[in-house]
Amino acid sequence: MCPNDSFENKLLYSVLLLNRKEKKMLISKYLTSDTDMEKEVAAFEEKFRMALPEPYRKFLIRYNGGETPDTSFKINREDSDVRAFYGIGDFEYSFDKILEFDVYLKRGLLPISRDFFGNYVAIGISADESGKIFFLDHEKNMKAKLLTDTFEEFVKKCKSKKIAEERTRSIEERERSMIEAGNEMRITDGLRKIWAEEIRKYGGMKQERVVLK
Repeated sequence: MCPNDSFENKLLYSVLLLNRKEKKMLISKYLTSDTDMEKEVAAFEEKFRMALPEPYRKFLIRYNGGETPDTSFKINREDSDVRAFYGIGDFEYSFDKILEFDVYLKRGLLPISRDFFGNYVAIGISADESGKIFFLDHEKNMKAKLLTDTFEEFVKKCKSKKIAEERTRSIEERERSMIEAGNEMRITDGLRKIWAEEIRKYGGMKQERVVLK
């Protein structure tokens, strides 16, 4: 759901959704080799007095969340993207950075991912709704709409694209291509800054297929 009707936001969102390809979900995980996620997840559950649904708990231990560029879903009339899954620790998408986190927990919901416009996908953690996946739309006061009955089903419905090679090419390579194409005059410091940010964001990502077994 677009927070405003600007042409730029509509165009960007349309391109994101139209570029969907029929692939499995891919993730660039936050997990590092020196992290004991069994211990981290147990501490997370104890801190917030919750028991994570087992399929999602295994996912968190295996990946600790991560970036999911060019990932989208269409479920129960909700057509949206998945920008990232939240992780435990100091990351761009960390549980620590979710506003009003305790409010969602009191509702029996744990936000586990977000989309381009700041809407959440959440998993039920109450006895009655445990494991169910909901969409929280900020335009509807974060009212919870059921997407799927299980986390596994939600993941199956998500499709990802591999990061395009163009997004990770060096600034020098991009400049050379533009010069060869006769577009040298279009190269500016502003464009180089955009390229540098894109390289920073995507250059270190290593996508892998999400496996829940």
